Amino acid sequence: MDRKEKLQQLLKLRPAARMETARPPAPDPAPDSERPPEVECRESIMELSGCHGEVPLSAACPVRPQLFHLAGLPLDSWSDSLRLAFLDAETTGLAGGTGTYIFLMGLAFLDPGRSRLTLRQYFLPEPSAEEDFLRRIRAELAESDLLVCFNGKSYDLPLLQTRLVMNGLEPLGAGQPVLDLLFPARRYWKPLLGSCTLQNLEREAIGFARRGDLPGALVPEMYFRYLRGADRATLEPVFEHNRLDLIGMGALLALLNRKMSLDEALDSHALDCLLRSLLTRGRLEEFRHLHRSHAPRWHQEARRHIGLGRTLALLCKRAGFRQESYDLFTHLSIHRPRQAPESLEEVLIYEEHYLKDAPLALRHCDEFMMLAASWPDRADLVQRLQYRRRRLSGKV
Repeated sequence: MDRKEKLQQLLKLRPAARMETARPPAPDPAPDSERPPEVECRESIMELSGCHGEVPLSAACPVRPQLFHLAGLPLDSWSDSLRLAFLDAETTGLAGGTGTYIFLMGLAFLDPGRSRLTLRQYFLPEPSAEEDFLRRIRAELAESDLLVCFNGKSYDLPLLQTRLVMNGLEPLGAGQPVLDLLFPARRYWKPLLGSCTLQNLEREAIGFARRGDLPGALVPEMYFRYLRGADRATLEPVFEHNRLDLIGMGALLALLNRKMSLDEALDSHALDCLLRSLLTRGRLEEFRHLHRSHAPRWHQEARRHIGLGRTLALLCKRAGFRQESYDLFTHLSIHRPRQAPESLEEVLIYEEHYLKDAPLALRHCDEFMMLAASWPDRADLVQRLQYRRRRLSGKV
């Protein structure tokens, strides 16, 4: 059989064209017993006329621009009419990861001009209802101008974004600013308190001590017990823990707002934290703008506090305010040379290169060498001063 005959035989064996068959009818809706349970939303109101501990909650809004500086947020996202959304998540595990669920999301909303804090706690009754649970949370957060959290940039928000993506939902917008209170709180209270957990800050800085609060490490196990059939009332301590976290964040924001005020009684430590933040991030234009308005008070305060004096002197130098920087370094070299040894060299640099006064710089260099020679741990400074003295002697 040649090739042509083989082909004709194969064509005879080709199956007949398929007949169009009607599609099977759509399945009946699942009975109520198979539908995911309704997501619970518990709402409560807290009046801003009250206090949490010793801090009036009314100071939380509006957020001061100095707090944006301290937190490293761009100032172009700030306004005095931001709608704030506080968030705090309770989860099935503290390590995060794709197997970790958020089962309770606490949200608190603070609108400018409003006299109350609105709290909403969304509860996931079982994992099958997660999509609706996340959809409602995302819609709430998307309507806010600024998200406020405590360590949320590292844990709550990345986990929320992961769960949204895994459920086929659009993640939160990348351009939405997030004020994580942990970072400015650490800058201010770490040197004073050491531990900067939210509960320690509440106790030591805000003046509020929780009574019988559920430890955070026990929260996942409480939810697992509920899923295994424990009574719903056993989760009440978790709801209360979450509610206190939200109110504690509001009080912490209010306290930081007061600390960052540049128009009221000046807190020199808070000002030093603010200026060190600007110095570290190189935000010199923002410093120049603030310096024009507050220079007299700042320089007066800097002469009473060594840490503030050193920070302000360095910022003035980098921002091009050479004379102001020289004045501050001179004050430190006279009154606090041991605590600010860098001030000795800064004074000499200015006198040699900007004043062009080598005899003055040489005289001060001799004085500084005698002073530094009495410091047993600063032999390196003495060597640098000796090198500078030889160069100055050649100029004279």
